[in-house]
Amino acid sequence: MQTDLSRRSYRHVPFLILLMTLVILLIGAVALHYVENRLVATTGESLALAAADIADMLDRLLFERYSDIPMMARARVFQGRDTAAMTDYLNWVQKNYQVYRWVGVLDASGRIIAATSPASIGKDLSRTHLFRVVREQGDVHIQDVEVSEDAGGIPVIGFAGPILDLQGNFRGAVLSQVTLSSVEDVATAAIRTFQVQRGATGKIEYEIMTRDGDLLVDSLLHQEMQVNLKLVALPSALLSASALPGYIEEQHLRRKVPVVTGYSGTEGYGDFTGLHWAVLVRMDRSDILAPIRAVLQNLALAGALIVLPLLGFLLWTSGRLQAEYQRAREESARAMAAEATLRLRDRAIAETSNGILITDPHQPDTPIIYANPAFERITGYRMDEVLGRNCRFLQGPDTDSATVAVMRQAIAEQRDCQVVIRNYRKDGAPFWNELTIFPVHDGSGQVTHFVGVLVDITARKDAEEAIERLSRQNELILNAAGEGIFGLDLQGKTTFVNPAAARMVGWSVAELIGQPMHLLTHHTKPDGTPYPEKECPIQAAFKKDAVVHRVADDVFWRKDGSSFPVEYVSTPIREHGDVVGAVVVYIDMSLRKEEEERRMQVEKLAALGQVAAGVAHEINNPLAGIKNTFLLLKDTIAPGHPNSQYVSMIDREIQRISDIVGQMYQLYRPDPAEPRPIDLEAVLRDVSQIMAGLLRQHRLTLRTEVAPDLPRVRLPQRDLIQVLCNLIRNAIEASRPASEIRLSVTHGEEIVSIMVADRGPGIPAEVLPRIFDPFFTTKMGSTQGGMGLGLSVSRSLVQAMGGRIDVQTAVGRGATFTVVLPCHAAIVSPSVRSEREQPHHV
Repeated sequence: MQTDLSRRSYRHVPFLILLMTLVILLIGAVALHYVENRLVATTGESLALAAADIADMLDRLLFERYSDIPMMARARVFQGRDTAAMTDYLNWVQKNYQVYRWVGVLDASGRIIAATSPASIGKDLSRTHLFRVVREQGDVHIQDVEVSEDAGGIPVIGFAGPILDLQGNFRGAVLSQVTLSSVEDVATAAIRTFQVQRGATGKIEYEIMTRDGDLLVDSLLHQEMQVNLKLVALPSALLSASALPGYIEEQHLRRKVPVVTGYSGTEGYGDFTGLHWAVLVRMDRSDILAPIRAVLQNLALAGALIVLPLLGFLLWTSGRLQAEYQRAREESARAMAAEATLRLRDRAIAETSNGILITDPHQPDTPIIYANPAFERITGYRMDEVLGRNCRFLQGPDTDSATVAVMRQAIAEQRDCQVVIRNYRKDGAPFWNELTIFPVHDGSGQVTHFVGVLVDITARKDAEEAIERLSRQNELILNAAGEGIFGLDLQGKTTFVNPAAARMVGWSVAELIGQPMHLLTHHTKPDGTPYPEKECPIQAAFKKDAVVHRVADDVFWRKDGSSFPVEYVSTPIREHGDVVGAVVVYIDMSLRKEEEERRMQVEKLAALGQVAAGVAHEINNPLAGIKNTFLLLKDTIAPGHPNSQYVSMIDREIQRISDIVGQMYQLYRPDPAEPRPIDLEAVLRDVSQIMAGLLRQHRLTLRTEVAPDLPRVRLPQRDLIQVLCNLIRNAIEASRPASEIRLSVTHGEEIVSIMVADRGPGIPAEVLPRIFDPFFTTKMGSTQGGMGLGLSVSRSLVQAMGGRIDVQTAVGRGATFTVVLPCHAAIVSPSVRSEREQPHHV
């Protein structure tokens, strides 16, 4: 009974020890938190006072320099005209007051007549703000920090005051400049004093900024005038505008660590209002709390002494272990008997070629507790590098997360699973392995361990991927081909078909696979009679002669019953010398036949255009009468009339008819303008101005380039401008927004070339032969629609000048039209031009 009571008493001892430890830790944490807050608050107040001291010192420094200006302005030497004496006086001031970077005297017009820097004498400062304020208001003024050339291109603070003669008239001004280094010296001295008072416990940083937040002085990075602390929303910078000094806990902008920042602002001194700068002084929070760390170490040492009472408890428990010792000896005898069996099993596991590992799910993170030599050979890891680690170290960037999830689910559910997963060897090389995981149960059915068996299947996987890659590549080739391609077996059934072939006949790829192609697409001849398989050239390639059959004029039939002309080639497929089928490649001849019909249609339209050109003259006379009559009626219709909205539409359509008739007339009965000497460079400028509005409307840029020493030529200027405007208009319609059109002129010994180049989609090869045909256009039905006469008229005008139009184009790379004119038209060689106009943009 006593033993049971003692056993129950001892059972509560660990809980009591744990409770005491928790109480001590809680009390220590509360005390530590309180001490930290008080230490931070005390240091913050000290930093605020240091910032206020620095601000007061800066006010005194600036007030002294502010007071120096009236003293220097009243110097007798400035009442005369002896600039050398003035310079000597200024040098004396700078020598005795080394805080000055530069001192100078300006006359009443604002020009420097004496200065400590000879290089600045003679400069005109009449437009500077500081001089104008002094001249107009007459008082001493100070200018906040700015970069000064007179001071060597560094930031300075400017002071200025008026020089008055004996009658009080303005004779000039005294200017002085103080560098930020003087300000920094004041701050550094104050910080050193503060550092000595605190002792060597952490580094103190300081910053001085303007009223707007621009950084003037930085004790570490020297980023003067490069950072605005208010724009980056630094809390201490924003709070510095308040009237009273203070401190705040914030995060360091650069190092991203907690800091305590004291802030204060300058308030002026005496009648000097000051520049309202802000001073920030900060320390790392960790440096402030550094003294507490020693206390914490002592507390930790004292806490360790709490463990000593537990030693007595452990000694008491050792007696109970003696009873367990005898029982362990009995278990050891049984274990030795089983050890021989396990040793044989281990030898078999070690000799297998498959990797085997065992994990313990009862330990944290389920570590590996055994791995056989095969596992080491497969992964490249030694045994000591594997034991105690989770299997996930074999995973890498390309390991499938879904497969990993399957394994985790199986382990969580304590069941078998088999997966194929990509892992990584020690040298970083990936490998594929087939992993089988199964649980090991004890006598009571509980899972004690998991066993994994790895089979390296990298070679098999690589072969499968190569086959898949080759198959995919062949599929992509077939899918990308524009010709119809399909394969047939010896029974004439479809084994493969590409999308182009299926699309041409109106079937889907899935509907054609396994079906007799002849019965679906080649069952009838062009004349409508049945087409027997034994007469089919496609079938003959693998059923009769096993040779290639080419047919240039045949028809295939679509799913909807319609036919289309085709040209095809049937080639037998051989495997090990035996014919096993055929592959058929065919093209739809409909487009070619349509092009032939279109050519005939163009010839008809050309003939019709010639007739239309003859009719154009007859239309012009009544059209002129209609236009004149409309102009008379137009003046009688007031803007508020119900039908006034149709006036502009009628006027526009009359003009459109007139333009069309003019183009038709110009095409077949050209009326060339009178040739005269022209400057091609001026012509390009005129064309640029004419097309400027249309270019802006399409958000395009016209770049003109003129070769040097360009001769004047005798050409009809009006016709040349019309040709170039037509070519540029076509380039605009072909160009993408925000791109560039290039207009350039070059010349050789015998020709002058004018090129118009765009970066549009280019001209398709099937359209290029017809672009100069009358009435041919690719813009029918669009908002840009035209009659198709622009290029035809342009070619006629250029031919009338004795030249030609060449075209160079590539699909996707734009088109270049080149007007080539004979150089014998050149009449004047230009004199040597001193400066050639640079290429200009519209």
